[in-house]
Amino acid sequence: MDLISFAPSWERHIKMNPKPIETALKDFFVQQRQSVKAPDGMLEDIFITLDATKQTEDTQNNLWRLIMKSKATRLAIAVSMTLVIGWMLLFSPLATGNNAWAKVVYAVKEIFWARVSPFTEVKFVGEEIFVRYNENMYQLLEIAGIDTVTLINTSKRAYKQRWQKRIREDIVEVLSVAGVSAGDTVSLVLLDLKTNQRLVVDDAVMTEENRRKAWRKGFVQKWARVSPFTEVQYEGDNVFVRYNDVMYQLVKIEGIDTKTLVETSKHAYKDLWQKRITEDIVEVLKAAGATPENHVSLVLYDLETKKDFVVEQAEMTNENRNKAWDKARGRSSQQQWSRISPFTGVTINGDDILVIYEGRTYDLISLNDVTVTELIASAKHVYNSIWQKRIVEDMPEVLEGITGVATGETVKLVLQEVNSDEQIVIHHAIMTSENRREIMRR
Repeated sequence: MDLISFAPSWERHIKMNPKPIETALKDFFVQQRQSVKAPDGMLEDIFITLDATKQTEDTQNNLWRLIMKSKATRLAIAVSMTLVIGWMLLFSPLATGNNAWAKVVYAVKEIFWARVSPFTEVKFVGEEIFVRYNENMYQLLEIAGIDTVTLINTSKRAYKQRWQKRIREDIVEVLSVAGVSAGDTVSLVLLDLKTNQRLVVDDAVMTEENRRKAWRKGFVQKWARVSPFTEVQYEGDNVFVRYNDVMYQLVKIEGIDTKTLVETSKHAYKDLWQKRITEDIVEVLKAAGATPENHVSLVLYDLETKKDFVVEQAEMTNENRNKAWDKARGRSSQQQWSRISPFTGVTINGDDILVIYEGRTYDLISLNDVTVTELIASAKHVYNSIWQKRIVEDMPEVLEGITGVATGETVKLVLQEVNSDEQIVIHHAIMTSENRREIMRR
C-alpha cells in the first residue's frame, strides 16, 4: 500500500474505532507497519536526514510546523505527512522523548476534529445533558442524529472517567467516534425547560468561540476553592456533612470512601487534615486519585432513615465552600486564620521570598522572628506539594503552625533591600484583607 492511498484507510480506522485518538493512532501504525511503503524512498530519505541532524529538537519543531501548515492545504497531504512523522516516532530509534509524539497526536486531532461546539455551556445531571444554546438553557435530546444515551455511552467507553470533559470540550471528536462526521453546522433536538416543548435546529453553527466559553464554564482550577458541602464536622475519623441543608454522614465522594479520604488527608497534611477536607476538598480528592470537575458523586448516610442516599451530580460551588469555612472558624479557635497579609505581593524563588510592602519590593528575612528558612521548611513539611500556595495565600496560618501563637492584626517584619545588604525592621506591620486580595489578583 502506498502512502497516499493509505490515508483514507487510516482516516476510516481512526473514525470507526471507539478509542481516544492516541490509542487508535498507535494501534493502526502497528497493524500497518509492514504494508506501507513511502513513494520514491521517502521514509529512507527522512531517516537519513534525521540521522544527519541527530534528530534535534529543531528538526522536530520544523516537522511540527509542517504538519500545522498542511492543515490549511488538502487533507490527504496533512494525513500523509502526519503518518510519516508518526511512523518515525513510533518505530525509529532516532526518535527522542514523548514531546514530538504528543505534538503529532495534537496535529491529528486538529486535522480530524475541530475544536468547535454549538454550545457555550454544558452541564451534566446524572445521565442527562443540559446545554446553553443561543443564551438559553435546554436539555439536549439529540445532536447530529445521535441521542443523548448513545452519546454518553460512546464517550464513557472511549474516555472512561473523562467522558463529561470530552463531550463538553471535544464534541466533534465524540460524534466521530460515534460514527458521525460533523461539519460547520450540526442538527439539534432540544427540550425547552420552560415550555417543555421540543426545539429542532437543523443547522446550529459550531464555532471555536462557543467551545472556548463552554471550556471556561466547565474548567475547575487545579486547587479550586469549591465544595458540595456547606458544613463539615468530625467525630474521630467519621465525617459528617451538610448537603442541601441536611446533615449526613459521608460514605463516599467521587468514588473515594471516607476512610481513604481521611487517610489521604492525614498522610498529606498531617494535623491539618480536617482543615484540608473542609476547605480544599478538590486537592484532597486529587491526592486520593480522583479527578473532580464541576460536580461530584456522593454516597451519604441518612441519620434519620438509616439508609444510604446517592447523589449522582452534586454541584461544587465557591459559596458552599465559604459557608463551610465560616462554620469551621466559628467552631474551633485553631481554625481562625484570617485571610489577611502585610504584603500586596509574594513571590517564592527557590529558598528566597520576595515581597511587596508599601509599594516596594524586598527580600523577606523574617516574620515575627521566624526566618524564611524556617518558614519554608515548615510549610514543605506540613503542606507538601502546595507549600508555596500556603505561604503566598495563608501566611498567618503557616506562621501560627510554627509558633503556636495566634497571629494578630500586626506582625514584625525584617526586610532587605533587593541587591543590597541594608535591612529594615518594621515592628508593627498592619495586615489587612485588602492586601491579601491584591495578592490573589496578581
